[in-house]
Amino acid sequence: MWYYNAFMMANTLAFICSSIATVGLMYAGMPLVKLPIRRRHFVGSVFFASSSLTCLNIAFALGVYMVLAPVSRETTIAICVFTPLVLIYRNAEHLHKMVITWSPIYVRRGFMFACWSFIWSIFMRSIMEFWPFVAIFTWAAHRKTSSTVA
Repeated sequence: MWYYNAFMMANTLAFICSSIATVGLMYAGMPLVKLPIRRRHFVGSVFFASSSLTCLNIAFALGVYMVLAPVSRETTIAICVFTPLVLIYRNAEHLHKMVITWSPIYVRRGFMFACWSFIWSIFMRSIMEFWPFVAIFTWAAHRKTSSTVA
C-alpha cells in the first residue's frame, strides 16, 4: 500500500511546513528583530505556507483515493483530477506575468532569449512549487521497494 506511505508523508510534510511558516511569521512580526531578518522570515514563511498547501492537497487526494477507490473508482478519479485546480489557481498570477512579459523580452532580446527565459522561469518555478511531490512519492516508492525486499 504505497499510497498509505505517501499519505502519511504528505500529512507530515504539511504539518512541518505549516509549523515553519507559523514560526517565520511570528519572527517577521517582531519589532525587536531587524528589518532585513524580518523580511527573510516573511519570504521563508510564504514559501513554507505554499509548500504546506501543496502537501495538504496531495494528502487530500491520497486520502480520497484510499477511501473511495474500492467503492467508486469514477468519483475517485474525478476528485483527483479536480484537486490540483488549487495549485493551478495559486500559480495563475505568475503564469500571467510571464505571458505579459514575453512580448517585451522578445522585442528587446530576441526570440531565443525569450524562449530560454520562459523555459528557465517555468523550470525554476516548478522546482519551487512541486518539490513536495518529489519528496512524498520518492519516499512512497522507497518504502514500497523496501517492504517487498524484506
